[in-house]
Amino acid sequence: MIASNPNGGADQSAGIGFAIPISTAKAVLEDFMRYGRTRRPSLDIVTLPIGPDEAQQIGLPADYGILIERVLPGGAAQHAGLRGGTQLAYKGNTQVMLGGDLIVGFDGQEITTPQDLSNDLNAHHAGDTVVLTIYRGQMKMNVKVTLADAKEVIGGQAA
Repeated sequence: MIASNPNGGADQSAGIGFAIPISTAKAVLEDFMRYGRTRRPSLDIVTLPIGPDEAQQIGLPADYGILIERVLPGGAAQHAGLRGGTQLAYKGNTQVMLGGDLIVGFDGQEITTPQDLSNDLNAHHAGDTVVLTIYRGQMKMNVKVTLADAKEVIGGQAA
């Protein structure tokens, strides 16, 4: 993307570059060739990243992970029995839902940030079955989830 002076003044341009991981680009091209559209894998959840400070404040059993705020109706997470939050709270001026499952692992890989979850999702296809390691309250458990096609979610970070 390049922004130029439309008035024909001095020849100045400002450029912005974007990079896409080759694995993501290959997956998108493979989807187009196979289905005629992209089919990005999704858990069909709205999430909140958790770090040590948040974990301590709300009493979570792990000091990292991805908290499920909301499970989308009829989606992959709901079919797998994952749970969203039930307790309204505020992070600054933003409403959040606490009390949902806390994702800490994906197919044996530790999940500490939203980027970890995104990377693991991008390494799979819609329809793949994965194993999430979660905390439900103080209980750690593994849950099998069949990934769905990604959908647009308004009001939160969808995964």
